[in-house]
Amino acid sequence: MAVFNEVEKQSAFFDSLKTIGEKQSDFDVSLIYINNLPSYQPSHHYFELLAVAEGEVKIALESETLTLSSRSVCFFFPGEERKLEFVHNSEAIVYSILVSPYLLTEFCNLVAHRALDLLFSGDGHRLFRMHFRDFEYFVHLAEITISSDKEEARILSKRVAYNLISQLIISIEDKSAYPDWFEMFLDKIRLPEYFLSPMSEIYKLAPYSQPMLNSYFNRFMGETLVSYITKMKINYACNLLRFSELTVVDIASKTKYSSLSHFNHIFKKQVGMTPSEYRVNNSVVKNDISE
Repeated sequence: MAVFNEVEKQSAFFDSLKTIGEKQSDFDVSLIYINNLPSYQPSHHYFELLAVAEGEVKIALESETLTLSSRSVCFFFPGEERKLEFVHNSEAIVYSILVSPYLLTEFCNLVAHRALDLLFSGDGHRLFRMHFRDFEYFVHLAEITISSDKEEARILSKRVAYNLISQLIISIEDKSAYPDWFEMFLDKIRLPEYFLSPMSEIYKLAPYSQPMLNSYFNRFMGETLVSYITKMKINYACNLLRFSELTVVDIASKTKYSSLSHFNHIFKKQVGMTPSEYRVNNSVVKNDISE
């Protein structure tokens, strides 16, 4: 296949993948919802993206044990032996996305010309965490895929796989972009319990003064901390408008805006329509609430 032309000379590993791929359907991809551990048997002919949507799991490998919490994804090469178990026998929501060698190569060619080099610069597996918004989008697509008919599920599974592989490549490229303290700060402010707090409290989450934090944030994220928090709050408001029966007034209060008019102004500036218009066009909950 043409998609292997660019990489098949780089390593004998790719030659073996090409042979493996020919034994299967060239562009196979599948998404599996794991709710029964004894039945979990990953294919040794496929790459796997194991994503934890909720809870915590342990993965026993030959040389180490990995613990994956919510929003974690582990990328495994074909043939790597592993055993999966839930932590403390608790429940967890886990998805397994299996991708054939040919399809993985096609995805990598679409993401970046260096993508394959980045993926195979390490051994066995790669672990990364999804950002909050990316995680929500993944879960949304995964749920739709699981409930879809066979043909639609195949199409959606490709989209899920491409999305996760893109994030994996980005995480490898950006691994040294942020210092640990900044990554921890980002993880916190992506949670409602923090981004709905007053800015004075948010600044306390970082080990630097307000001016220094603002400087770092601008440098690393390309925008101000205030604008980033505003986006998080409006995104949260969008979810409430779509999935809850709260009135617009209640949502304005819940997202910590001092007045309904201020909330409407900020929302329309960010989204391009008023909260009421957004609800009419996007609501999942059908109700007759008067706003």
